[in-house]
Amino acid sequence: RDPHTARLAGLQHELHADLRGQPRAPAGERAARDQQELTEQILDQLPIPIFLKDRDGRFLRFNSRFEEFTQRSRAEILGRTVDDFASPRWAAATHEEDEQAWTTGRLITTERRMATFDPPLDVLVSRKVIRTGGLSYMLGYFIDISEQRAARAAMQHAVESAEAASRAKSEFLANMSHEIRTPMNGILGMTELVLESNIDAGQRADLALVKASADALLHIVDDILDFSKIEAGKLEIEEVPFDLRQLVADTLRAMSLRARQKGLALAAEIPPAVPRLMKGDPGRLRQVLLNLVGNAIKFTDAGGVTVALSVGAERDGRSEIAFAVRDTGIGVPPEKQHLIFEAFAQVDGSTTRQYGGTGLGLAICRRLVILMQGRIEVRSVPGRGSVFSFTVPLQHTGAAQAAPLPPLAVLAPG
Repeated sequence: RDPHTARLAGLQHELHADLRGQPRAPAGERAARDQQELTEQILDQLPIPIFLKDRDGRFLRFNSRFEEFTQRSRAEILGRTVDDFASPRWAAATHEEDEQAWTTGRLITTERRMATFDPPLDVLVSRKVIRTGGLSYMLGYFIDISEQRAARAAMQHAVESAEAASRAKSEFLANMSHEIRTPMNGILGMTELVLESNIDAGQRADLALVKASADALLHIVDDILDFSKIEAGKLEIEEVPFDLRQLVADTLRAMSLRARQKGLALAAEIPPAVPRLMKGDPGRLRQVLLNLVGNAIKFTDAGGVTVALSVGAERDGRSEIAFAVRDTGIGVPPEKQHLIFEAFAQVDGSTTRQYGGTGLGLAICRRLVILMQGRIEVRSVPGRGSVFSFTVPLQHTGAAQAAPLPPLAVLAPG
């Protein structure tokens, strides 16, 4: 309910009495005049313009604020219609809105601009039909919303400016990433060529460090490029057939060397109920899994990392496939868990110094999962490990499923 309607409700009884011409007290006419003066004073004390019109649109009652708003004197308004002092366009709109109120009996509110003021005023015009003594009248009022509209416009401008700045930043990062990637690929290529030549052990160790550093830098550049594409809305999700089990196996195989170097077990658990052949974006799914498994290996010094799959509800030919990456690593404090999916977020500075990274990997995972119509979350106990889980709806291919494989275990440490 409009708040100003409540403020006017108490006046309706007084207006009804005035319009019926009923005496309010035994003193007769004097009491009626006193009551009418009181009503006029109450109307004039209200901070908003108020008016009363008959069925023909003639103004019968109004307060001083209405005179100020219309920039007309009492004599110029009383008994006149809006056609006598408003522009044809304003008058036509007023007649249309008034007729709607007369026809429906409801409170009709519209937003209008009064260009006769400098600067122009934005107002809400409300009107409602009241009935008394067999007669009908229209009670209405104006509310100045210029400040609210200006604030709304300023907010919209701020949002648009922020979005433009974000787009410019993303384009800059994408361009810089491309510029850095080209020479880095050259460095990596030449380093690999030299590593294949006849060099002594010391030189080989030095070049291996160069290659590892270049690989790490290229990974950061790739993360920045992906994040920039996502922010700019230029990353599209594919839907092609793929082998889900093979995708998981390939992902773990790619991570096996890193796990073996730390003495970690790396395994997958895929029950027979999980379909093998699906349709989705295998490249982006693999990217999310690589990020999560790589993160788990990075923050785990003993034990292992497991990727577990399960199948959930099925709707419209799609199954909810749940992926869970479990580790026995350092864990994430409860107060930090809501931050780790934000861009450039780290648990704390010591983590960055010890383990490295930009804080983009999990932010990219979250945004990719959202683009695939899924959701991602984390459960963690400091000192005991973490479980990063996400679900995505994948479409059935319609092809005959191959015989399900037994639960998959890959690459125990050795």
